[in-house]
Amino acid sequence: ASEEKIREGMSSTRSQLLETLAREGFEPIPAAGEVFDPKVHEAVSGPGSDGDGNLVVGTELRRGYVMRGRVIRPTLVTVEHA
Repeated sequence: ASEEKIREGMSSTRSQLLETLAREGFEPIPAAGEVFDPKVHEAVSGPGSDGDGNLVVGTELRRGYVMRGRVIRPTLVTVEHA
């Protein structure tokens, strides 16, 4: 019961923090399924040199964020051919 109250308190604090940051222009960078953009995505693995077509994000390994349009941390991703 006390663990549940602690969890609820932490969840509430997290929500308030994210709402405050969002009002200041802080937001996550869209990743999975998006066209790979080296300005906001950092690829750690990909399809290799063979194949053609656009590269798209396969898996988001670490969420990235922008603040007022400026990249704070790029999203760490894997890429694949579309």
